[in-house]
Amino acid sequence: MDYLIPENKRFDEVITISANAQWATTLVGGYSGLHNEDLYKRAFFHLDARYPNGISMPVLSANYDKFHSDRGTFVEHPVHGWCYADEIWAKEKEKNKQYLRLYKMSDVLAEINKQLPK
Repeated sequence: MDYLIPENKRFDEVITISANAQWATTLVGGYSGLHNEDLYKRAFFHLDARYPNGISMPVLSANYDKFHSDRGTFVEHPVHGWCYADEIWAKEKEKNKQYLRLYKMSDVLAEINKQLPK
């Protein structure tokens, strides 16, 4: 599936699939930070028969992260529908901070639909 991402980038070995089997996510590596540190973006896929081979093109997150063990999961949120909740640890002012990043699959689907041929 590496042909789906930019050149010189790579998918992580771990792929998480939602309980309804309609969504998948993984990290994409190969990005470098200002101090040459390895950075990653999260990629999301919609799994549906309307796409070639049943998988949409990836939608990459706008933000970069340092690699972390995959602690996220897909959840069905009562207001936002299917989301991916990702536990993030960040160093702020020499202290480790923990927070939750929520990706809405409705936003991912909207981005996919913008890219599909009409």
